[in-house]
Amino acid sequence: MRVRAFVATAVAAFTICLTAPAYAQLGGRTAEEWINTLETNQRLASLKIPETLKALGLKPGMMWPTSAPAPASSRRAWRMR
Repeated sequence: MRVRAFVATAVAAFTICLTAPAYAQLGGRTAEEWINTLETNQRLASLKIPETLKALGLKPGMMWPTSAPAPASSRRAWRMR
């Protein structure tokens, strides 16, 4: 019985300790401020998107648009892995 209480207390303390850094990471910025930060031309250029796509061997048409759901065949393939 004492072991269960100890484990429950340890898990609760661990969970509480993890939530503080996660909250602090957001930094209190609004969504608009994050958009302005993340969508700058300098940041987007630093992502090296063309180089990444080339390194992965992806060609136009190999991926579906992100706004559309994945094709059913693709969803089945992920479940089979």
